[in-house]
Amino acid sequence: MSNVQKASLTVNAVGKTASPTSGAGGQQASFNVGNNGGGQQASFVVGNNGGNNKQQPPGAASFEEFIAENVESYNVNKAIYAVKVKNGTGGKAIDAALSAAEAGAARYVVSPDGKGKFRTITDAVKAVLEGNKKRVILDIRPGTYKEKVLVLYTKPFITFLGDPKNPPTIMWNDTAATRGKDGNPVGTVGSHTVAIESDYFTASNIIFKNHAPLAAPGQKGGQAVALRVFGTKAAFYSCTIDGGQDTLYDHSGLHYFKSCVIRGSVDFIFGFGRSLYEDCSIVSVTKETAVLTAQQRSRSIAGAGESGWARGDRA
Repeated sequence: MSNVQKASLTVNAVGKTASPTSGAGGQQASFNVGNNGGGQQASFVVGNNGGNNKQQPPGAASFEEFIAENVESYNVNKAIYAVKVKNGTGGKAIDAALSAAEAGAARYVVSPDGKGKFRTITDAVKAVLEGNKKRVILDIRPGTYKEKVLVLYTKPFITFLGDPKNPPTIMWNDTAATRGKDGNPVGTVGSHTVAIESDYFTASNIIFKNHAPLAAPGQKGGQAVALRVFGTKAAFYSCTIDGGQDTLYDHSGLHYFKSCVIRGSVDFIFGFGRSLYEDCSIVSVTKETAVLTAQQRSRSIAGAGESGWARGDRA
């Protein structure tokens, strides 16, 4: 196979810029998987490159094998689907439900100034029918939407579409310690600004933000999720996911993140989703030690099945 697949992650510390050739501040993490003389190559490097003191983290070999196997599977399936499309059978072979949904897409404007069909994102989502089978595009106009948004599993095929020149911001400030209607703490899973439980969700040019104050290291109940994704076959393009501790809860399912920015302080990407982050920037907002992920593996990557992250049970 001649195609080369490449994925990269760039990690920056506040006030510092990471560089693959300079160890003067910042952190850099990347992996590349491609065709190298007929074979595949994978590497994962974390740390300071300036001192030429490179060490593979524990489990690196398993990680490399996991990446190589998934890229090989992707290439094989891509070739199969290309043949099916050429033969006129690709629509049903790839995803019949998705093809049918895209064919009958509807679009509604959401604008806080009342110039759209809806003033709030919550009202627009509520208007989508249960068991929806058509793509519903919510054209979200620029502005700050102070809402806690939940897209239920019964409402698939929803798209949040923002303006690339002036992306709308969806913002809330719950933490795991916030009391719910029952008087009990909502926990990490309930601290979200936006939670996507439905399948086939997409978002483009949206800022998902949890603006709760940054939690001190080890602070109980300081988790503050900006985005939780539970449904499968979700895709995010040119979005910003902004918060502190536990910013992105990549909960479960198949997810794709393209050209996104993910900001946080501690454990700010975690979950059990099987996800591809392509051309994404991962930025630490703390001047202290930054911990990117909270996997808490109970089994090896190879044994994680449908997950790119091993399970991290966090309440």
